[in-house]
Amino acid sequence: MPNEGHVGASVANGSAELRLVWREDRYALVFTHEGGELRSVPSDQFDTPVFTDAHQQGELLFASGAEGARQWSMSVEPYEGGFLLDTACRVTKPVDRAAASCFDGEGWGVGSVERDDQPPRISRDASASRLEAVPDEPSAQPYTVRYRVRVVAAAGER
Repeated sequence: MPNEGHVGASVANGSAELRLVWREDRYALVFTHEGGELRSVPSDQFDTPVFTDAHQQGELLFASGAEGARQWSMSVEPYEGGFLLDTACRVTKPVDRAAASCFDGEGWGVGSVERDDQPPRISRDASASRLEAVPDEPSAQPYTVRYRVRVVAAAGER
């Protein structure tokens, strides 16, 4: 198991950078640029991705992991002022909570990707620092849910 703070992989896109940083028992996504920082965070409401393995091939980052009935995988690539996250979750047994990617921070925006058939619901809390991307999930198991989100430096802060 990596030490706390270990960087498993990182990629830059202009002044924006994404690092996969070991926190407690998994890799967290940490996005930075001169205007702010955004971090992936756990949630009391949703099952969030668990990434325990990370590797890099050039500008592409890959992460995977599992917890309970969920098996997670993600690829990340530079994308128009930020990054494109392509996340998949395989569910093998009934689960109590929906899957979601949750982020906390400022100076970044999270949005769905054009031309996706079923983009995730994107919401921001009242403090404007918490962002959630929630895909629709079928009810019968097993199934795989896949969702893509753009994470970009907020307008005027790139």
